[in-house]
Amino acid sequence: MYKYEMHLHTADVSPCADATHEQVAQVYRDFGYTGVNITNHWSREVIHCMNLEGKSIGEQADFFMDSYKRLCEASGDELSVFCGVEIDLEPNEYLVYNIDRDFLIDLGKNFYKLSPGELAEVAHDHGCLIYRSHPFRSWLNVTGPDIFRTQDDGIIRNKVDGIEAVNYSNDDYFSNDTALLWAETYKLKTITGSDYHGSERRYMGGIYTEQIIHNSAELIDILQNDRYALVLPDDYSPIMGELHPKYRFMTDKR
Repeated sequence: MYKYEMHLHTADVSPCADATHEQVAQVYRDFGYTGVNITNHWSREVIHCMNLEGKSIGEQADFFMDSYKRLCEASGDELSVFCGVEIDLEPNEYLVYNIDRDFLIDLGKNFYKLSPGELAEVAHDHGCLIYRSHPFRSWLNVTGPDIFRTQDDGIIRNKVDGIEAVNYSNDDYFSNDTALLWAETYKLKTITGSDYHGSERRYMGGIYTEQIIHNSAELIDILQNDRYALVLPDDYSPIMGELHPKYRFMTDKR
């Protein structure tokens, strides 16, 4: 089995993080990951804190993509790196996988004003998949199931593809349990992620696959066709809540 992180941040783009590219590469190699998706924030806060407000959209996109390139360099041949993003639609956030510079340019400077459906349209037009991040954190808004496609649907251009059903940086007891039950109730596709920022040293989430993922196109194919299992805790944790046994790792289904 191979393990891939689906949610992490580095300090050069995400103001809330303190992880360097070298630290990320070392940590994930040490803890048995085959690869990672770097999913730095893209928000008005990032634009402001990183002094990008006066930059062109192309310069902003180059700034973001440079972090992905730097992590690739730090990881060498020992850790695969794929480029994603966590986009803030104020207040809710969405993870998008398989992004590139053109995707960020097409989002435009007013990306934070997009609806989830509009963001999904841009994502799908670029061959990406989109998941709602940590949907039941207490300070975020709960979005109804109507914005998502179900497990039985193919890609629907204006629908979000699924949810991050377990986020390992959630610090309440029940938000992950709620997300898992919600996904079961509404038949939503799910992923998990560490939401790694650095100092808290939470690097536990992601997906397992039976094959090595060589590029982002293969990642999208695996996610779309459910050829993966969720990385979930084996034991009760007071931080995670008591997760349901049927969601524990199995090789043949999630």
